[in-house]
Amino acid sequence: MNSAKAIENSWQIGIDTKQINQIIDGFEPLIYRQDVNSVTDLANNYLTATTAGITAILRPTYPDSTSQENLVNKVSALVNLGVSNIDFYLLDTMRTSDLESIKHCINN
Repeated sequence: MNSAKAIENSWQIGIDTKQINQIIDGFEPLIYRQDVNSVTDLANNYLTATTAGITAILRPTYPDSTSQENLVNKVSALVNLGVSNIDFYLLDTMRTSDLESIKHCINN
């Protein structure tokens, strides 16, 4: 199964995306990917295959984000797709350096 096409494949595990779109305000996909292209592909799949908006959730730590630049590029790619709501996974367990990377993304 191609994980970049999560919405298109969701019927295989019993999720009816069309029906869900009628009752929710938005999706919050876990966009846990190591490279920018994979983040873009997955976010774009949600944006084009659903009528609800998305809040993209990134994991700003290893193994998904290997550097501050890597995280900045992912956030920038999401913003360029029109995603304005971006959350970060499990902030209360992060190292100071990971929190600094998030701060850098938000400020740029």
